[in-house]
Amino acid sequence: MADAQLKVLLQKAKSKPCNFVVAAEGLKKVALILSHKAISGKQKQAAKDKAGGAKVHVGVVEGGSGRGLIFTVVGEMPASADVIIKKYIAQQTGLQIAVEFRKA
Repeated sequence: MADAQLKVLLQKAKSKPCNFVVAAEGLKKVALILSHKAISGKQKQAAKDKAGGAKVHVGVVEGGSGRGLIFTVVGEMPASADVIIKKYIAQQTGLQIAVEFRKA
């Protein structure tokens, strides 16, 4: 299942920071929404619903060194978040991007 909008926003995030909301309940229930505008309550709820009620994390994503992206969040992310989101991005967009989560 290809998500063209997510792919475009991820590619743009390499040069221009973008807001995001992410929720993940293991590898099967994952949601990632990017927006150049502030993340709305509707977007947070949509991510939570798609991920089966998983905890929602909001932050900013921007380009890192090389081909990678750095996701900066306010709270703590699960240790496996980078692996889960990297696999999700590959499945949804076909992009092979290195992912790193940092605490703000």
